[in-house]
Amino acid sequence: MAPYPQQGRASGAATPQNDLNNSGAQWAFDLPLETVANYVIDIDNVTGDLAEPPIHASAVNTVHPNDFASQGRRPSGATLGSNCNSRRKFNDEEVRQRRTERQRHYRERQRQGEADMKKNINVTAAEIKAELLQQDALLAERTALTKASEYCASTLSAAQSLVSNTIDRVRSECNHAIEGLAWLSLQVHSPSDAQLHAFLARRDLNELDDMSEKVTKRCIDLLNRWNDEPESREHVEAQIEKIQNIRLRCLTYLAATRPEIVVELNSRRLIPVLPDGAPNPKLVEAVAALELTPEQLESLEREWVLYLQKTESVRQEARSSLSFLASSGADESAAAFCSIGAAGLFLDRLQAVKELETHPAIESSAIAKLSTAFAVNLTSQQKTTLMKLCMPFYPDAIQICRIVFGDTQGNDADAASIQSLPASES
Repeated sequence: MAPYPQQGRASGAATPQNDLNNSGAQWAFDLPLETVANYVIDIDNVTGDLAEPPIHASAVNTVHPNDFASQGRRPSGATLGSNCNSRRKFNDEEVRQRRTERQRHYRERQRQGEADMKKNINVTAAEIKAELLQQDALLAERTALTKASEYCASTLSAAQSLVSNTIDRVRSECNHAIEGLAWLSLQVHSPSDAQLHAFLARRDLNELDDMSEKVTKRCIDLLNRWNDEPESREHVEAQIEKIQNIRLRCLTYLAATRPEIVVELNSRRLIPVLPDGAPNPKLVEAVAALELTPEQLESLEREWVLYLQKTESVRQEARSSLSFLASSGADESAAAFCSIGAAGLFLDRLQAVKELETHPAIESSAIAKLSTAFAVNLTSQQKTTLMKLCMPFYPDAIQICRIVFGDTQGNDADAASIQSLPASES
């Protein structure tokens, strides 16, 4: 409990404690208990609830009991109670003001909290909206990627199918052309006779014909380059010479081992004769462009005479055999077959048939030798020029010899065996 104020008192004046100890200070015990309790409780409330220093008793009109004692009288209960009530009213008003102020601050904080909460809600809503938009964008992107993936898969499947078909087609074409490439490789590397013979032994008629066409075109391209590039003529002539030499080796080997292949190859693209049997005018022009030397003419004439002698001998034997078969009619009765004469006639007819079977091979060999001799006597550039002027046909060695040396046996004698130059046997 706060001490009483000491103002207006002399030094050594009596205190409430001294007054209580004096016999004349028993008035304090005569005050109503409620008044004293209110006074004490009021002071405690002010001190505890407001958390402020206690209000000094001099701030209110409180009469100290000693004041009354100095005047020789006691303070009445009404006076002391009135002072306590005034002080209580003052404290209640201040408490109400402070409570109102606290409530106002609370409401302000509450409003601020609500505003902050609304702001946070708006921010969160905006973030959620942005997140939803981002998810929608990702979903749209995923859908687009799925469609693109499906399109790529279908396109890839179609491309794979196309590539597979293309690979099969290219493989087929390459397999068909690889032999021609191998042939060109042989031309570049100048193979040995054993390599060349092994290469030709595995080739059929169609493969040899295809290689012949490719090499003929290559020789013509080189000849065009020889005409267009005078500074490169030496190099081009060397290439033409190499190719023509290998072709000559191939022709020589095929003429010796497979002459029927040479004849068949030549007959496929042989330059035709005129309906009356005369040589083709294109071939006549080509022969004029060859400008054959006297040595070449002499060698070719010698080979041409040998060819005519060989074929004439074979054809004479064939005509004799055919005449014998036509004139050797025999009795077909059973008794006739039992006679010795009929048996001998049958054997003679059988021998004539065998001779006729060998005549085509002999004539084919003679034609192949003539073509080989033609290839040997002509230069590489002459052979290439001849091939170029006869395109798309192959030159005919027999027609060329008839143009150069004249038709010594007539067209009908060789009509069934017209053959070509070695340009087609490569």
